[in-house]
Amino acid sequence: MANKLQIRDIAKLAGVSPITVSRYINNSDRVSAKTQDKIAQVIETTGYIPNTLARNFSSSRTNTIGVIIPSVSHHSYGTYLQGLVDIFERYDYQLLICSSGYSAQSEEKLIETLIAQQAAAIILTGQQHTKRSRQMLHNFEIPVVETWEIDNTPIDLGVGFSNYRAARDATSLLIKSGYKHLSFISPSTNDNDRITQRKKGFLDALGSAGLPVRDDWIIETPSSSHMISYRNGANAIEQIICSHSLPQAIFIASDILALGALSECQRRGIRVPQDMALCGFDDHELSALQSPPLTTVNVPYYQMGKQAAELVISRLNGCDNESRTIDIGYNIIPRQSI
Repeated sequence: MANKLQIRDIAKLAGVSPITVSRYINNSDRVSAKTQDKIAQVIETTGYIPNTLARNFSSSRTNTIGVIIPSVSHHSYGTYLQGLVDIFERYDYQLLICSSGYSAQSEEKLIETLIAQQAAAIILTGQQHTKRSRQMLHNFEIPVVETWEIDNTPIDLGVGFSNYRAARDATSLLIKSGYKHLSFISPSTNDNDRITQRKKGFLDALGSAGLPVRDDWIIETPSSSHMISYRNGANAIEQIICSHSLPQAIFIASDILALGALSECQRRGIRVPQDMALCGFDDHELSALQSPPLTTVNVPYYQMGKQAAELVISRLNGCDNESRTIDIGYNIIPRQSI
């Protein structure tokens, strides 16, 4: 791994000497406040990170693979991580798993830490990152794999699926099943391109079918920094009931929320699918065990982890990857909730 930017480059951009930059990095009080601000601005703009483990050995590399996921509590991430582990263990690489809490700023700090600790590669969730995160990743010659979303050009490599197409196709299934008045429930779209694309897919499917969109039926549930809760799915049903009319069907962008919604419907005597149909996303293992079983979108998360790991191993072994992006696809699983 090599940092493309060196101290001398930062010094030149800041208009100071390399020793001044070195003193700044080492928190020396011999650098004036004005000069510190100037150097800090250059570092912020360029995404430069000092190597805290081996400053004099920029080509050194550890056997650590950094993996950043939004949450450790979601079952899909556990399945995905197992796919990574099963491959990396064969090659004696160790995973350092980090949780960003669905925060792009937290992800940025984690990327900085992983690079400074000489991670051999970094695997990310989604393609939405801060400008500085992208700069840091571009400045270091290590494999970077973005997973879970492939609709945009990856920073380096990508393994995932189109959340947009999956949501559009699931919504189209509801429309083809005869439902004309549809609602959408999701986690927050903030710093979450996967949910943003699912929402867009839902809205575009309605638009293509010439169906109306009711703003009070488009619900983003508040989520904590670490998890999506069943309770929020139940609360969303309460919110829809307050609109004084029920949609014919709801596309719910997470099975966790969908299971909470189904439970609340049953508690309130709303029959699924006779009074209101439900479709989820993720194919949680509990979804097939409900009464009625939940229609959902299945994504091969384990395979996604395996293929991401295989891309990293290939790159670390000096092989150029034939394709920068791998589409793992998805399947819509029709069950009795629609």
